[in-house]
Amino acid sequence: AFIKMIFLHMDYTYPKFAPDDRSVFAAVRNDRGEMAIVQQWLDKDSMKVWTPFSAKVVGIPVVNNGYIFFTASFAKTDNLYAVKMSNDSLFQVTDEKYGSYQPAVDPSGRKLVFSEFSLNGHQLKQIRLDPAGFKAIAPQMLHRPNNFYAGKALQDEGHNILDSIPHTDRSITKYPKASHLVNVHSWEPVIS
Repeated sequence: AFIKMIFLHMDYTYPKFAPDDRSVFAAVRNDRGEMAIVQQWLDKDSMKVWTPFSAKVVGIPVVNNGYIFFTASFAKTDNLYAVKMSNDSLFQVTDEKYGSYQPAVDPSGRKLVFSEFSLNGHQLKQIRLDPAGFKAIAPQMLHRPNNFYAGKALQDEGHNILDSIPHTDRSITKYPKASHLVNVHSWEPVIS
């Protein structure tokens, strides 16, 4: 039965029940497009924001042993991060070359399994869950721009490359609608 609709002017994604079943953890997007990991209580209209709202994409929270694990784009590649719930400190958990996604913690709390992007698609990877090996990160990192290469590219070029493109006038012509009626490229045989 439908009990109550929680409406806080945010988009909620990937909700997961808290261990006590009284709240959910979710990635949310506010009206400015910023995202954060939050805990929303179901029996009252209150919410705790666990990560600061920023333009970085966050998602798929998992709660285990006092930590909230989630995927985020805080650096050059998406990796897994964790918030220690007892003191709100933020950690980087993985440092994978192509990205880490969808964390899962085993029932004993000793192993972390996640989906790692590779040349052959997404593959499962398992690591020992050791908070001593987590890398502490400052909340200011959440507000750094992610365009790591733009400055270097502009510096290497030495000038605005758009200025070097010649101006050419083009004539306007009517698009021939019949020229692409049949596109063999997208056909495939169907056996029924």
